[in-house]
Amino acid sequence: MRRALVALWALAACDYEPAPVTRVAAAPTAPVVVTDPATVIDPARSVRQPDPVTPDCIAVAEHLVTLSIAVITDPFEQSNQTSSKAKSVRATAESCTRGGWTPEVLRCFTAASTAADLAPCNQLVMALPKAPPR
Repeated sequence: MRRALVALWALAACDYEPAPVTRVAAAPTAPVVVTDPATVIDPARSVRQPDPVTPDCIAVAEHLVTLSIAVITDPFEQSNQTSSKAKSVRATAESCTRGGWTPEVLRCFTAASTAADLAPCNQLVMALPKAPPR
């Protein structure tokens, strides 16, 4: 009986034809219109171009990141933060430039030598108008 079922299955499998595939044309898409040049991505590199930064913001960012690394007591964490220092400096400088930090804010951060000195500077930044989102 079992051989008969296998033979029947083999016979049925030989005659099996899958249903024909029907291809559906994709609907045409509207062209993408970019109105904000800051959102344009270079198709050759497929990465977003970094935001421009001012030299004053780079100097302040360097000082802030160095100050924040100096207060870390765990050697492993300090090593990790030191290795990513360039990224942190760049991100802080972009925030500074995009946020329009005033000369008063820049002087405050530059004069800070401890974490406690940063509190008034942070208050000055919080009082600035909000920067537009990227």
